Amino acid sequence: SLARSFAQVGKLRDEVDKGTGQLKVEIDEIEAGLKEYARGVETVTRDFETAQPLTLQAANRALTQAKNHAYAVARKLDDIVEKAEEAEQRTLSHLDKQRQLLLFAFVGIGILCLGLCLLLSHRIIRSSLSISRSLEHQALHDTLTGLFNRRGLAASMNADTARGGALAYV
Repeated sequence: SLARSFAQVGKLRDEVDKGTGQLKVEIDEIEAGLKEYARGVETVTRDFETAQPLTLQAANRALTQAKNHAYAVARKLDDIVEKAEEAEQRTLSHLDKQRQLLLFAFVGIGILCLGLCLLLSHRIIRSSLSISRSLEHQALHDTLTGLFNRRGLAASMNADTARGGALAYV
């Protein structure tokens, strides 16, 4: 049982070494308490093996010391667990804040990208309409005089007659 306890303290020490160094002192105290407990158990065992009769008071004293060490170790373990849970809560809170910050950043970037896309689309459409009007004007007008050419004149006459206007040649 003591060997398992020492193995668990070793595992706990390894976990603390990976994390914060704040709990190392308490683990040293737990290990010292376990060693003291083991010495007490060894003393009682040795006294039983040597067949020296223990008085009731001596046995009670040894048992009380062993219990006190066991309770001290349990209190220290409870303190370590409590501190680890507090650290976990702080970490979870920090991660939640970071998640919210990332979410706001992504939403902001998305809105910014949407605005840029709309602005670029508007400029592209305006530019394309301007080019289309320019090409249509060039197709229907003479480049030197700016007057209708054959196509422009035919299109204008067809439009006038379609509206019910009269056709006159000059």
